[in-house]
Amino acid sequence: MTEGPIVVKPDLNGKQAGRVVEGPIARREPGMVYQRLVDGRLPDERASDGRILQMRAVIIGSRIILTYAKWRQYPKWFSGTEITLPLPTDELLSRAEQELLLRFAASIGLEYGELDTLRDRESGLIYVVDANRTPAQPLRLAANLYDAAFEPQAEAFSALLQAFRA
Repeated sequence: MTEGPIVVKPDLNGKQAGRVVEGPIARREPGMVYQRLVDGRLPDERASDGRILQMRAVIIGSRIILTYAKWRQYPKWFSGTEITLPLPTDELLSRAEQELLLRFAASIGLEYGELDTLRDRESGLIYVVDANRTPAQPLRLAANLYDAAFEPQAEAFSALLQAFRA
């Protein structure tokens, strides 16, 4: 049994109804997913403002097209995204981490979707905490960043369609 903070969230996509409980738990609720809380705050030297970083890797085909950096105020683990920035994946994840994410996506048959990923504050390891097969425009993405976010995705889809036609 898991001891310490545990995330409890609905199995249905897009509900944004997660909460943190203390483990071990006596019984599980139907329709809920349970996982260890991954502390996505930046390491001490960079966390003076108490912000949580969630990375959302956009997968199209067998590539990570870009990764959104989604920032929220601690301790708002599940809500309150303040800003979303589309960034080159190399700025957030090592090549080895990117390969792990792509292997994970392939293992679950995800050809188009987004992987919500957190970097554990203590260990530095990354954890996929959600796989989204129904991507949508991220919250708090400024209008002046739409081209940076959506042009690479449109180009990737175009290349994918051309490959299917060939």
